[in-house]
Amino acid sequence: MTKTEYLAELERRLKLLSETDRKDALEYYEEYLSDAESDDVDIVAKLGTPNEVAAKLLVEFAARDKVEPKEKEKSGIKMAWAVILAIFAAPIGLPIAIALGVVAISLLVTLLALVFSFGVTGIALGGAGIAYLVFAFIGATQSVASAILLLGLALIMLGLFIMFIKVASYIIQKSFHGLSKWVSKTIIRRSDQ
Repeated sequence: MTKTEYLAELERRLKLLSETDRKDALEYYEEYLSDAESDDVDIVAKLGTPNEVAAKLLVEFAARDKVEPKEKEKSGIKMAWAVILAIFAAPIGLPIAIALGVVAISLLVTLLALVFSFGVTGIALGGAGIAYLVFAFIGATQSVASAILLLGLALIMLGLFIMFIKVASYIIQKSFHGLSKWVSKTIIRRSDQ
């Protein structure tokens, strides 16, 4: 790939940038390529493909809020396309995004399973505690000692019931509190800007 072809391809890939930013970026790379004393293959290998360079520049300008679309109505769509193109242009971006998605889904499923198991265990302990309490007071036992034993077991199980339900509700409360903080920091703050 010649220097002229490289710059033409880079310019084509930077159409989402404003005219001044695109000219600045192209002048920088044109000056860099003209100052280099090696052949075209070494320069391309050193800089990367025009697609990779454009993706890097689009992400940098998007991070600095310097992407200025030509039409105000399409600014959100063009910004979204710029980010999508940057993700797909990076050779490692897509596998990382997939891995993060899988980790997030796994954490959510684990959290739901934990809450469900604490809730079910708590309900089972509560039911057993009530059953022991009923047997202790009905007098289905032969002696006072066994009635007292059943009463003690009933109180222990009812205490465990309360503990398990409290833990499940604490996990739910903290999860939603953390989620609401994240939403307010990322989504709401970005909409205010």
